[in-house]
Amino acid sequence: MSGQLMGMLSSSLLAVENLSDISPKFFVGLLKYIIPIIFVYLYAMIINQLADLEIDKVNKTYRPFASGKISYKTGAIISISCLIMSFGLGWMTRSKPLLWCLIISFVATTGYSINLPLLRWKKSTIPTLVSNVPAMVTSTYVAPFLHMKTYVFEKTTIFSRSIVFTTIVMSFYYLVIMLMKDIPDIEGDKAAGLRTLSIRLGPKRVFWLCVSLLEIAYGVAIIM
Repeated sequence: MSGQLMGMLSSSLLAVENLSDISPKFFVGLLKYIIPIIFVYLYAMIINQLADLEIDKVNKTYRPFASGKISYKTGAIISISCLIMSFGLGWMTRSKPLLWCLIISFVATTGYSINLPLLRWKKSTIPTLVSNVPAMVTSTYVAPFLHMKTYVFEKTTIFSRSIVFTTIVMSFYYLVIMLMKDIPDIEGDKAAGLRTLSIRLGPKRVFWLCVSLLEIAYGVAIIM
């Protein structure tokens, strides 16, 4: 979460054109974006743990729901409350980039986690990447930039080379995160019938694939 908060701050600063833009208005506008996003992140984290309860009893027994420290019912109430808070605050703010970001994050994280027909996209690697990487990049980099540019500063949207560069490089970074996170979870994922890339190719191949992707990203970044 701290890394994503730093990403939101840095992308918001990319919308600054003059030093005079860094004012109380800037920081208030930033908080108006961050607080609803934190609530939708909490919703996503809790709903994922609730949906993965049986898997976490094998892979991550320390988690509060898998360990039984917090009941399923309590988790469901907290997740719904966080979702209501995020959209409520977003609606009060009236920032279009923020509202679209909340919708995208909600759809992506719910489709990724919930076990319903046509959902539970985490069963396979491609739907996982398609649903999560764009949502993560949007919420951390693109949407904060647009929020500051159009809502806070009330200026015309112009995608600078800096925000385009950041979006491309961090897309590789989040791609690696989504692939790497499945490596230690193979045992539980197999038992749940998931077909992640780590299960199909093996953890060693996926690890070196991730290393190669990071090398490409950093290589392109250095050259640019």
